[in-house]
Amino acid sequence: MASHILALLSYSVVDICQSEPFYADLNGGLDKVPDLPQVLSQIRKSINQTADIRRVLAKENVLRESGDFTEPDEL
Repeated sequence: MASHILALLSYSVVDICQSEPFYADLNGGLDKVPDLPQVLSQIRKSINQTADIRRVLAKENVLRESGDFTEPDEL
């Protein structure tokens, strides 16, 4: 992406911009993803679920290290 932006700053492009507007599409192709809001929502939910699990595991590790955690009885 950075190389594309730098290319827009080349002398030939700057010269063109002096005489007429120059439009660059910098959206990265996200406009071609069907149902983008739903896809992003699913990804966000997955990330949040993973974060919740990791948060609980971290709390459990803290309790184990402090000695306040007792193992549940085996079934």
